[in-house]
Amino acid sequence: MANADRIPVVDDVLADKYRIERELGRGGMGIVLSAIHLQLEERVAIKFLLPELAHDPAIVARFLREGRAAIKIRSEHVVRVRDVATLPGGTPYLVMEYLQGKNFEELLEEQGRLPAELAVDHLLQATEALAEAHALGMVHRDLKPANLFLAHRADGSPCVKVLDFGITKVSDSKDAVNLDSTKASIVMGSPRYMSPEQMRSLRTIDARSDIWGLGILLHELITGLAPFDGTTMPDLLAAILQDPPPPLRQHRPDAPHGLEAIVARCLEKDPAARYADVAELTQALAPFGSASARVSAERVSRVIRPRGHETSAAVSIARTTIPTIAELRPEPASSAGTVTVSATANAWGATGAPTRSKVKTIGMAAGGLLFATTVTMAIFGDHSARPTAARAATSVETPVIIAAPPIAREPQLPLETVDLAPAASSLEPIAPQASASARAKSPAPSAAKRIPGASADAADHGAPAGATANSPREPDLFDGRK
Repeated sequence: MANADRIPVVDDVLADKYRIERELGRGGMGIVLSAIHLQLEERVAIKFLLPELAHDPAIVARFLREGRAAIKIRSEHVVRVRDVATLPGGTPYLVMEYLQGKNFEELLEEQGRLPAELAVDHLLQATEALAEAHALGMVHRDLKPANLFLAHRADGSPCVKVLDFGITKVSDSKDAVNLDSTKASIVMGSPRYMSPEQMRSLRTIDARSDIWGLGILLHELITGLAPFDGTTMPDLLAAILQDPPPPLRQHRPDAPHGLEAIVARCLEKDPAARYADVAELTQALAPFGSASARVSAERVSRVIRPRGHETSAAVSIARTTIPTIAELRPEPASSAGTVTVSATANAWGATGAPTRSKVKTIGMAAGGLLFATTVTMAIFGDHSARPTAARAATSVETPVIIAAPPIAREPQLPLETVDLAPAASSLEPIAPQASASARAKSPAPSAAKRIPGASADAADHGAPAGATANSPREPDLFDGRK
């Protein structure tokens, strides 16, 4: 049995496809080895549970939960799990993507504290992974520098990975309940980074416990020091439960005041006083990072608070492009007999929109004028032979038709045809004493006056100057008797 649970060593072949290369790291619960996939020639990392812990159901459940959690989270900021299997003796192991880089614990030891902007950028990348976990009902519960890994993309840009979802609490997981009820000797999380409520009870924590962990991480990345510490474990626990956190600028005077306030809010003892979720936190942090920090904050917001009102926003943006009232003011008429149809604010469906009767009247007037112009041209021919009064009467400006926007369109009314052809009996000869010059000086009647009564005298029909009662009358083309 002991041989069946033996962890492979260098040059061993696991499952007939993974050749072990070297040890990458070792912890209190497991060991991570580097290996090469013999068929794919791809390097992978294999994490084994220590054999002495492999027969504890609670610990095995915790180990396997890491694989399930990583598979559910699709963010690039979570290490990918390729396979889950067991050794012949039952010891489980995870086959994961191989990461090149360093975790943040090693990074702080080598480089010391980070510039505030860079620390914010790195932390917001980690919140992208946590946002998906929280949306799935998971709480990480063990955020610390050793569980953040700084890798790089193909283009060389940094990519932060969140590791070890092994003690993740899942709200509807039976394993989580069983794990929380195990013996007290199992410590869920690293005490220096645990939230006050996590120390009191594992059953009552939620995503705000991870907000506390992010505050601890940000403080340590910027100052190089953890905000709470103690010479003994009781001293450390007492400090976390009772002592206020030291101000960020106490150890980093050049840090922005606003950033100090954000860290302080993350480290409130009462979870209700912290940020409600990672979306609210990232929106507060984004101004203190680079352009990439704002991109991360937007992604987190879309995951935690999906947008449901894009349509309304689009309508509001579209309405801002409508011409202003000043651009649509009516222009004054330039000559007698001219009808100008202008768009005003009422055309957009405002309270004082034109009534149906007004629209009908305007339409009748425009149609009548066009019809009268056609009749006059048909009767008198060339424009040069018309009298001045007739020219003024037939000078009609083409109506300007402005379509209202779809959101408040006034239904277009059918224009009624107005028959302006007079009856034959209404045509009477012009009085002989009416001279052509006198008629030319008289103003032409407006279209509005001619249309309603449809009266027809010789002047209305543009009789030639100098016509007398004995003059031969032009044939009436609209007389149905002829």
